[in-house]
Amino acid sequence: MNKLFINHINENYIQISHRSSFNCNTELFNATVSVGKSLEDLICACRSLSIEGADGNNLSIMTSSLKKKLRELVVTNFPLTKVYQQTEFGPGVKQEEINSPSMIIQIFQFYLGAISNCDIILHLKFFVESLSITESFVGKPPKTLLHEYFQRHQHIIPTYKTTLAGGTEHAPIYESEIALPNGQIFIGSGESKKKAENNVASLVCNHLNLKNNKKQILKSNSIISAWGGVQKPNVKECYINNELNMAFGFSNNFNSIQAFIPPRIKGKNRSISSHRDLATLGSHYISLLASVSLLEIIKNGQNVIDRTTLGIMVLSEKNFMRFYNSGFISIDSLPYKGHPDYTTISYYVDCIQALFGMSLLNLITKNSKIQYNELICSSSATNWLYKRIKNYNLDEESNKDIIPTLTLHRMQKYGFVFKLIKNLDVYQLEIAHIRNGDNFVIYADPLIQTRKDAMTRLAGSCLKALDRLEGVFLEPPRSEDSKKNQKKLISYLLRNISEDRPVVLSEEQLSVISKKKNE
Repeated sequence: MNKLFINHINENYIQISHRSSFNCNTELFNATVSVGKSLEDLICACRSLSIEGADGNNLSIMTSSLKKKLRELVVTNFPLTKVYQQTEFGPGVKQEEINSPSMIIQIFQFYLGAISNCDIILHLKFFVESLSITESFVGKPPKTLLHEYFQRHQHIIPTYKTTLAGGTEHAPIYESEIALPNGQIFIGSGESKKKAENNVASLVCNHLNLKNNKKQILKSNSIISAWGGVQKPNVKECYINNELNMAFGFSNNFNSIQAFIPPRIKGKNRSISSHRDLATLGSHYISLLASVSLLEIIKNGQNVIDRTTLGIMVLSEKNFMRFYNSGFISIDSLPYKGHPDYTTISYYVDCIQALFGMSLLNLITKNSKIQYNELICSSSATNWLYKRIKNYNLDEESNKDIIPTLTLHRMQKYGFVFKLIKNLDVYQLEIAHIRNGDNFVIYADPLIQTRKDAMTRLAGSCLKALDRLEGVFLEPPRSEDSKKNQKKLISYLLRNISEDRPVVLSEEQLSVISKKKNE
């Protein structure tokens, strides 16, 4: 039991309604969970960056290990808080589901996303400091070790045959199988496909006597210590761009060279830190800003794109290259020149991400109380990102990639969710109502070969059904089969929407019904 963790949550109590309850706005719930997930990643990235003597090349591995440690902390302690014990669930949620790790983590992510709006820096720092680490986790993952071993011995790369082996819907058990060249078979299990594959890879590594790197004793410093390295970079070069400083909230004449130090420079002098660590932190911060932007846009009643489309359309390298045309900075003004490594798109994007990482550290050191609507406008750079997301053309009908996104948000407003699966050789879209539990399946044409085409076609059918239901699109389907399928889908949608939103009857109407029953 971690009393500090439990007390902090109890002292910052909020009432939570799970998306299965009638009092929950599903779209807001999901958007808040997304913010919590981004904060979860950012907490682990901040703690990794503050570890003394950590190898920057293994920060991502260390961050993943810390995330596992954080989730163990949550699963053990969060159910003991008043917040979780008083969370409102729908009548269809079973107790075993409420007690499952996946549910505990989801409710914590919602809590983290909701409570941090009051004072994001306070809660970020608390949960960062709650994570302690005494040993390094920088060894290679077992799957990587095994992959390298097979390559080194010129064997065929192992294939993981992973299947659902049992368990319940909310606590599944997966099994993963690997066959060695000599025919020997190993089987590992886990609560997810990834864990099952890691476990079987560990078994094979032990069998082959593949050793990982030795553990090291590490010391965790305050996250503020990372800002000291930014202020005192171990390089002779200097880069002062006051337009850039103003854009990211740095002081006038601030030396931002640390955001531009390429890994190649570090290779010549091991005492130098490249910008890669800050770029990793910045990517997590950008993800948080994107999630917060979506949440704030939803609160204002506007349509938004989903996270997948956001990553493809807005947070891509192509879009971040536009930052060099924003007036804050240009490619020609960058301090490092004379090598092909300094002219790649990945280097340019890393520089922007590193600047965002530095701006987060600067914000943490100021220790100001800040809410989400203030965070996304806390500097010209964050406001630039917010406007890129807010002004994204969601109604661009010519872009087929946007159809599943439009459908998802339209369906979520009525409490529906869907997923695309492939059964034998035919794609099908499984639709479910999260509160009523009613399911419906629509099938794609067997001739459709790609997942993208199937999703576009099936999501388009849902979109037309919603439009017809709402009276927006009155043109009937062309074929008889399409008419039958649309009628069934519309009937399903209407039935669940009606059951989910019961009509409030007047006293006069209730008395009429009562008389009819007595007759």
